[in-house]
Amino acid sequence: MFENFWFYFSKLDIPESHHVVFFAEDESATVKLKEFLQMKKLPSSQFILTSGYDNLANAQNGETSFFGFKTEEFGKLVSKRPAHILHTLSLGYKAVLYTDADIAWLRNPLPFLSEMAKSGGYDVLAPSDGVRNGNTYYCTGFMYFLNSKGSIEILKEWGDVALKGKATLKSQTDQDFYRTALYSHGPDYFKHGKLLSNRFANGVSIHRGDTRQNLKDGELYIFHANFVEGFQGKKKDLLRQHMWWKPDSA
Repeated sequence: MFENFWFYFSKLDIPESHHVVFFAEDESATVKLKEFLQMKKLPSSQFILTSGYDNLANAQNGETSFFGFKTEEFGKLVSKRPAHILHTLSLGYKAVLYTDADIAWLRNPLPFLSEMAKSGGYDVLAPSDGVRNGNTYYCTGFMYFLNSKGSIEILKEWGDVALKGKATLKSQTDQDFYRTALYSHGPDYFKHGKLLSNRFANGVSIHRGDTRQNLKDGELYIFHANFVEGFQGKKKDLLRQHMWWKPDSA
């Protein structure tokens, strides 16, 4: 999945001043990532952070299995997301854009995100995965954080909620934890902007007419292969949209 992300990301000629930080969550992934970065002649020593897991992908009956969505193990894995973002902000960057690997970048979104955050006075920008209980259900797979007091506080709160949730709310996802942290405060706490799904498409909005037209016109920034579980399911979805790096693969 990472190879597909990098295939599209590297085509955008994003300036080197925008540093890329890779997060490898176990030792085997770290080794493979280092090999990939060396092959691409990228400075792997600066851009790899690990989370200390020995092995997240286990070989069973000759096949590789991964933590299932909404399992306790998956919850432990994704609960590290706010800590990763906080750590990166602490390095002194003015803003951090977090992206999952199951996203195809079709246009460079950074100028748009920077301008939207500045003009709207937003601390955080993220796409919406719909509405739940009357509130926007923000996607945590693509998030733009300014290095601001509001962003740092919500990331700390998100991390705290996730840690508590692992013990008491195992059925919830990191998006639920983020939503709990987000809506536990009033609007003066910090400002959150919504990225429209006809430009920042997900697994549902990609089928809408306005999104399809934006894709045709070259106006789509990203396609996130969410609402589908597992590597093979996401790969099929990306292939269906002609956004897989090896179009002839089955």
